[in-house]
Amino acid sequence: MDAQWRLSKETFVSGHSGTTIGDVFETLVGTISLAVVLHRWSLLIPNRLAGPVGRYLAESLALVVPIASVLLMDEGCGRWVLMCAVMCAIVLRGFGTNSHGSEDERGERLGYIDAYRGLTVLITCYSILAVDFNAFPRRHAKTEERGVSLMDLGSGTAVFSAGLVAGHPRRLYAPSADFQCTFCALVGIGVARLLSIKTTGYTEHVSEYGIHWNFFFTLAATLAALKATVIGVLKLSKESIKVYLVVAATIVAVTHQLFLSSYWVGAEKQVLRTGLLSANKEGIVSLPGYYVLVCFGAVFGSKIFSSSWTLMATLQMAFVSWAVVGCVLFFGVVPSRKSANLGYCALVSAINLSMILVLASFDAVLPTASKSRTVLVRLSRRQFPVFLCANILTGGVNVMINTLTISTPIASYAILRPYMVLITATPAIADAFLAQTVSL
Repeated sequence: MDAQWRLSKETFVSGHSGTTIGDVFETLVGTISLAVVLHRWSLLIPNRLAGPVGRYLAESLALVVPIASVLLMDEGCGRWVLMCAVMCAIVLRGFGTNSHGSEDERGERLGYIDAYRGLTVLITCYSILAVDFNAFPRRHAKTEERGVSLMDLGSGTAVFSAGLVAGHPRRLYAPSADFQCTFCALVGIGVARLLSIKTTGYTEHVSEYGIHWNFFFTLAATLAALKATVIGVLKLSKESIKVYLVVAATIVAVTHQLFLSSYWVGAEKQVLRTGLLSANKEGIVSLPGYYVLVCFGAVFGSKIFSSSWTLMATLQMAFVSWAVVGCVLFFGVVPSRKSANLGYCALVSAINLSMILVLASFDAVLPTASKSRTVLVRLSRRQFPVFLCANILTGGVNVMINTLTISTPIASYAILRPYMVLITATPAIADAFLAQTVSL
């Protein structure tokens, strides 16, 4: 990739101001609602008519088409997509009895959690390549300093989702052997990504995480901090540990915001990166915020996997999160992905809880899903290899094709569709090589 091409790509994805919270909320909720309903429709196709390949293609289309279509729509269309999804759900409801929360092979109510994790990773994977095309709305691209956009929520959602799975009682209070493997894998991938970017001259948005830092290091560090926090209080009861995590996360969030308000504004504007810390200031200064997200995700996960958890409890937590968003906005704390400030953490928590609430509501009324491992379930269980594959494919496409010269949505979709087919097939390939465990 020559210097001029690289500079034009870096300029294309930089300097954006985002959109409104309402637009992001409507777009995400509308997208996941339509996708989950169409996916449930695809599961009604008899196996004898479709076969394994036909079933996979039907599921893949049901998931990818809504994502690829809704994310390209103009602002304000998300609410109409949501209404369309509700009407489709009403029609679909007549085809069978409601599932009352679909169960996985361990008898746990995880249907809507699988849908949440699978759809969010699909939206993230689609966006990281689609943002390099002219057809992708610039309001969805990552903001430069402060503001809200759909892609801004990607890293926060991944951390919250990882915390949710880590909060499962079988993982949160378990020995650290499995965690050590995950930690080493994340660090290894982070190092490999750093070396590949530096040696190939690939497009690099330095103001996102810094010169050497990347998201894999952030995820590894936050999960390590979560595990260290839990290990330090293992002598307490399980309920006391949850309370401790909430208190610790709250203290860190408030302290982090006070630090940002007092010192970060000036440091953020400094151009010179003379030392290792200043070279990676964005990635390092955002770590406390992502720690807050992984802790809240773990607490929510520890509760939602219990048999006593109800839809009303999720509604109450979402309401509290939105109340916190309102408070921080009232005091002028604009969400910032770069620093993962209090406004960003509150917004990510509120939107993720709202998505889970919406998907849980659809899961409660739609006909019972197939008991087999669907594409959506596989995506949920294999988030880490899926995201890794998306990064590799995105790099390959950008090296081989100058995406800025592709101006029409149809031409863009001709590249994005095969890419998404490979993404939806990745979990099945991973299942053939990895043990049947829940992955990040």
